[in-house]
Amino acid sequence: DNFSSSGPLAPMRGYMEGCNPSALDQEALLTVLQHVRDGVYFVDPERVIQFWSRGAERISGYGASEVVGRPCGEFLMHCDDRGRILCGKHCPLQEAAVRKCAIEGRVWLKHAQGARIPVNVSASPVLDAAGDCVGMVEVFRDVTEELTLLRRAQELESQALIDPLTGAGNRRYAARVLEQSWEAWQRYGDQYGVVLLDIDYFKQVNDRYGHPAGDSVLRSVATTLAGSLRVFDFLGRWGGEEFVALIQNVSAEDAMKVAVRCREVGGSVKVCVGKELVSVTLSAGVALAAECHSAAALMELADARLYQAKQLGRDRIVGPQDARVLTCGDSDEAAA
Repeated sequence: DNFSSSGPLAPMRGYMEGCNPSALDQEALLTVLQHVRDGVYFVDPERVIQFWSRGAERISGYGASEVVGRPCGEFLMHCDDRGRILCGKHCPLQEAAVRKCAIEGRVWLKHAQGARIPVNVSASPVLDAAGDCVGMVEVFRDVTEELTLLRRAQELESQALIDPLTGAGNRRYAARVLEQSWEAWQRYGDQYGVVLLDIDYFKQVNDRYGHPAGDSVLRSVATTLAGSLRVFDFLGRWGGEEFVALIQNVSAEDAMKVAVRCREVGGSVKVCVGKELVSVTLSAGVALAAECHSAAALMELADARLYQAKQLGRDRIVGPQDARVLTCGDSDEAAA
């Protein structure tokens, strides 16, 4: 449901409910409402507008002379975030009248120029001394700027977590996912593993063809690796020509299958540089959370096994099932 019951609409709600203000009080109240920055309007029980504030004019684009005496549903046409028109049985004003309590939520109103404007609304019944509903009041606030700032903050966060060259997660993002996966493993027993991959002889690509060609290789390999993983796995650029794949809910055998697929498919990348096709191979080290005592130790073990794969001739994988495999306790020594 787009709306929820909550506390008082505003101080004026307590003033209006259960009382019968004098004409002077009403005039003073309307004067105050005209200076409220938020939009405020009153409707009778049939939802015909009786009062339309200057704030409502500014936010909606509709002047008071255009709307007073008209049903609000004729022009505001509130809708929810799915585009469902709320006028009718989903109307917040009507719901407030029926439930005799304040209703708050976010809707999109139709601006006079046709655009949809996101607004936070608070709808409340106006009750007479006998407790009968004699109308409803709605206060609404334009939250376009707030949403824009929120989206910008999300974009900035995304930029801080994504490697701009390859589009994969950057090392900071990968470290975050690694820690989150470790916590899930410790708490729920959700087994996961790491495949650390390195492009073999990548320096030679840069030296022979130039850094733009090297960048093209990195982008192509990253795209190919991402397509080789399952939708719930994660790919990050760990640094330089190294990529880390965090694979969820796997056994040692499953982890090796993923690593083999990544090596074979990633190693099939061919990048056109001038009239030449540049091809690469990949080496990989595989480690499982169950083998280690911390997330950091897990990455150290994967790195040590990657180093071992390089020492054994490159274009190969070293994982937990190999005959002469390193263990977590050996990783520091091997890395040294």
